[in-house]
Amino acid sequence: MSKITRVFRCNNCGVVLQSDDDQKPGFIPSELFDDKRDRVLYCEDCYRNLQININLDFEKIDHDILKVLDDAVASDALICFIVDLFSFNGTIDKTLADKIKNNNILVVGNKRDLFSENVKDESLIQYLKERFEAVGIKPVDIILVSATKNYNIEDFTKKLAELRKRHDVYLIGSSLSGKSAIIDVLLKVFQNKSKRMIKSENYPDTRLRILSIPFDNSSTLYEMPGFFNNDSVQMMVEKDISKYITPKKNIVCKRERLSNGSGFIVGGLAYLSLLKGASINVEFCFAENVELRKVNNSKIDGFFELNFSKRYVRPVSEKYQDFHDFDLFDIVLNKKEEDYDIAIRGLGWMKIKSKGQTIRVMLPRGASLTCFKSRTR
Repeated sequence: MSKITRVFRCNNCGVVLQSDDDQKPGFIPSELFDDKRDRVLYCEDCYRNLQININLDFEKIDHDILKVLDDAVASDALICFIVDLFSFNGTIDKTLADKIKNNNILVVGNKRDLFSENVKDESLIQYLKERFEAVGIKPVDIILVSATKNYNIEDFTKKLAELRKRHDVYLIGSSLSGKSAIIDVLLKVFQNKSKRMIKSENYPDTRLRILSIPFDNSSTLYEMPGFFNNDSVQMMVEKDISKYITPKKNIVCKRERLSNGSGFIVGGLAYLSLLKGASINVEFCFAENVELRKVNNSKIDGFFELNFSKRYVRPVSEKYQDFHDFDLFDIVLNKKEEDYDIAIRGLGWMKIKSKGQTIRVMLPRGASLTCFKSRTR
């Protein structure tokens, strides 16, 4: 497994932070540097001037959703976990995972149509299996579907009938996972064998409005509201930018040569550069309208500010104008030659072959970055 180290910078002057030498720029006391989980940090000089050090609060899974899932657990319901294959980067809320891990869980990888036919279903299924098992969830089954292309929908409905064992089903997933599209497809083949009606109503003792579809007189499919992924770029940018970075058709990866001293701007929202190691090929896998541009590393901080006004690389978000709006991560890849995906949640991923390189990634502040053995080769 490759090692990812986050590079922290002063939120005021932008210097890279360090706790080794108080005579060098960017010094911060080690107790703060070691406990930097969700903080906005300032170097000692700036902190002395500003006299502030702010903690950020990150939104968690809605309490009411967890409350509804208590009923799912109590009734031994089947949990149908919908995953957007494009924006899912392997992170799953631990509180949610702990809540449902003892139920039967059917994982549904949606938007299979965005991936090339050269990408095997088995590879994507194995990737999902590994990521869920990493948080203690052992799915009873995993299936890939496409609600827009009607791919595997018939098999999906059969699995629902087989795995629920006449129990209720709770359909869960993030806000952009495609749950509603899957429900629309299911309703086209739905046969109501009960005396009850399909309805949307407030779930008892919560603020949630939930769609309930009767399987029969005693069991129901409940569609839960989507989870808000505050670490997804799709959720962090304006609505028109979110649509821009969301692929509408099969993703075609662009191959570029990455060499020392330079990197690539990704749609005005991210930057990938090579800090150490031999030049390599990188495949950039993003939505069809997201543009790439090669930039010298020494010019990168100023380029984002310039790009905001000049629109050299699109899309450009009003929320990301200079270095204060971005996080930095350094990824030290294995010396053993292996294929990796470096994924920015809600934006896309980059395919790279490890040879001991050190890669730096600049991405919107708060967005989630992961690096796993490739799922797309």
